Amino acid sequence: MRQIQIIFLSFCLLLLPALSHAAYNEVTVAQTYNNLFGTNYSLSTLLDSAADEPSKYWTLKEMSSLQVMAMDTSSTTDIILRVVGNNKGTHILYSPGSWDWSEGTRGYELTNEIDLAATYGITADDKFELLVGKKSIDKHTSRMFWAPGENPNAFLLGFNDNKGGWDAPGSDLNEPILYAKTSATPIPAAAWLLGTGLVGLIGFRRRQ
Repeated sequence: MRQIQIIFLSFCLLLLPALSHAAYNEVTVAQTYNNLFGTNYSLSTLLDSAADEPSKYWTLKEMSSLQVMAMDTSSTTDIILRVVGNNKGTHILYSPGSWDWSEGTRGYELTNEIDLAATYGITADDKFELLVGKKSIDKHTSRMFWAPGENPNAFLLGFNDNKGGWDAPGSDLNEPILYAKTSATPIPAAAWLLGTGLVGLIGFRRRQ
């Protein structure tokens, strides 16, 4: 009888991680979008309203900073940034670790905003790609969701690891969810000089 009790208790201890996993509510891409931008989308309406195909390769103009917002509870694969064609190498943006379903590894805003140029030395001429393990975050595995407005300078990336790509049955696009910002459009040098000249001309006329 005592042996049966010991076996039963051991079995219950083995179940505890799975029970904590089941109790943890995953953060969805729609929730993340709504939190950031004050909207009220479901996943289906978000896909209809704001979704776009992401690139395989990026530049600083298209993505100047990144933040890991959320991670699926079953994901244990590193999120990687790889600079293409030079010695700036491969960088781990976030490592979720092993089967740890704690709030700290699967919660919300898992990293601070990462300035890609300052942190990894990426320049305007570089191209880079994002991966989850060996899988690229691209149009086959992911969707990007532009921020509201006519000229958005931010978007979410939602990745799905299921076979069949981003729209596979059961896809929730949160393996992980990344928040990216684009570079502000610079004022062309000619326009800047023109503006400076006009200001000087106005000052000169006022003095006359």
